Amino acid sequence: MSIKQKISQKCAVIISTSPEQDSLLELSDISVRKAVNTNKGIFSHVLTLLIRVEKNEGILNYSMARNKGVILAVEKECSWVFFLDSGDIFVPNIFEIVSPYFSNYDAVWGQIYSYKSTSNEEIIAEKFPKQLERTENKKDILFIDPYFTIQTGHFVKTSIAIKTPFNEKIKIGEEFEYFLKIWDNYKSIKIPYPLYCKRHSIQKPDYNFRWKNSVSNILKEYKEKKISYLYINKKEQVRDKHMDFAIYGILRSGTTVLSDLLTVKDKSLVLYEPDILFTSYKNEKQDADGHESIFKSLECFGIDVSEIKCWDKTRYPTFLQFFDATMIVALGLLEYVTDISGFIKELREKYELPVIISYHPLDNILLEKRTELGWLNHLRKSELKLVLQNSGLYIELEKQIDDTQTLIIAKPNKVKK
Repeated sequence: MSIKQKISQKCAVIISTSPEQDSLLELSDISVRKAVNTNKGIFSHVLTLLIRVEKNEGILNYSMARNKGVILAVEKECSWVFFLDSGDIFVPNIFEIVSPYFSNYDAVWGQIYSYKSTSNEEIIAEKFPKQLERTENKKDILFIDPYFTIQTGHFVKTSIAIKTPFNEKIKIGEEFEYFLKIWDNYKSIKIPYPLYCKRHSIQKPDYNFRWKNSVSNILKEYKEKKISYLYINKKEQVRDKHMDFAIYGILRSGTTVLSDLLTVKDKSLVLYEPDILFTSYKNEKQDADGHESIFKSLECFGIDVSEIKCWDKTRYPTFLQFFDATMIVALGLLEYVTDISGFIKELREKYELPVIISYHPLDNILLEKRTELGWLNHLRKSELKLVLQNSGLYIELEKQIDDTQTLIIAKPNKVKK
């Protein structure tokens, strides 16, 4: 890049705002101007583009606003854009931090931070715990819990953003479909430094749950398309080179954690999460149509799916029993179950297998934080243990594995004959 090119580079900061957020707009605008005055990095000009978020079918459509902002950035000949929501604030030296990455990458994300304003209007920023620190690997975005990977605020080349619009039809979690397209097709990175702070806001009680559910479906659909593509086009290559083994488990059951632990350098691992735990087969049509993606992935491993489709459903009513599972793993799952007692009781009655579970009891995390995370139940440790005991399970091992999380291995009580 020549000196002349560096001098002529412009960046557009696209700030999306709604009527409910207008009172916070000044905070964002001041932070952008402060960052510009601190150090513009490679940019000769930094423009702030304020885009009004309009309602579509009664819901604020941020995707539409961001897409409008990108079109405007193209018209103003900006080479890079950054997406910011009203109330979010820039780190003062953001442009200085990120400039060294622009020559080698097409999109740049930073660490996730949020802030709260105190009574005297002092801003206190906090780093989001346990998040992904640094990566250039698309698999990290695909397989790690999306809550801990990346957020909307990032730099991306305008020429790429205009070709990769946000999906205006998805009502919640739409940014992750966009993320996957960017990471799939362009050189992207998450750096170990913060670029901005997201305003801490109290969402509706079910918002985070709906967001995670939507994003999980987006990720699941993406994985299924990839597996289907590999199956149709590269069956032998998949079996011989790319799929050394696979982990099957219910969505959000901790299979990602197992993949991280089991992945070996220069060896590949396929993580696939169909909803197989409680799947029963009551008719042939459900077998053939409802689980075609599972059958395709199994066939990639050389498993004869015709045999599976015709198995003895009286003897093997579920996938789990067909594969002769000896243990059920449910890590990072229980917090999202509405009826924990019913869930564990069904596990006990249907499988009679040892269960490994993790849980963040109410003793360790306040109700406000649990609600913010979208968790659907709030049991104390003693209450969870009682649920296990009442379901016919005895606790063999109980261990606190971090500041807030407990791991439990429970086994079925032996029935005396």
